[in-house]
Amino acid sequence: MLLIVRPLPRFDIPVDTLICEGEILELNVEYSYDSYNWGKEETSSFITMNNPGMLVLTSTLDGCVYSDSKAVTVQNLPIANLRNDTSICDGQTINFDLSQQDASYLLSDGTSESLFNTYLPGIIAVEVDINGCISSDETNLSIKETPYFELDLEFYFCTDESVDLSIAAQDDWTILWSNWRI
Repeated sequence: MLLIVRPLPRFDIPVDTLICEGEILELNVEYSYDSYNWGKEETSSFITMNNPGMLVLTSTLDGCVYSDSKAVTVQNLPIANLRNDTSICDGQTINFDLSQQDASYLLSDGTSESLFNTYLPGIIAVEVDINGCISSDETNLSIKETPYFELDLEFYFCTDESVDLSIAAQDDWTILWSNWRI
């Protein structure tokens, strides 16, 4: 009697896998087997996946069958939204709230806060990371100069007369006159 022991096909699908939204998981069996069945009408040694679910591979070698399976989870990308480029008036601050559960943050100034405010002009950039899935955004903060002008209000006129007042304004100024009565 001749006993032939055939080795089982051996392969390991990586541990349960998390991929980020928009990423594609690519798996390739490195050994040559008689057949491959990924359970998704795919029968080659290579498969791509970008949806959550169970990944099952059954292969045969000389009539011996081996199977392995793992879960694939798709992580939504975090939200990184600093807002459009914006301006604030000199002396004001602007507040940002990036708070998301289980997220970590890296700002362009090296800090890692989800809530922050600033009054400094320039590019503000952020990377938001949840489970290795990263989104980024940036905004340009500019500072508007505070308008400065002087009115010489020491003049006299009679109650039935009117006085014209004017100031030299820049194009982006909004001027609101008020009639203060004493």
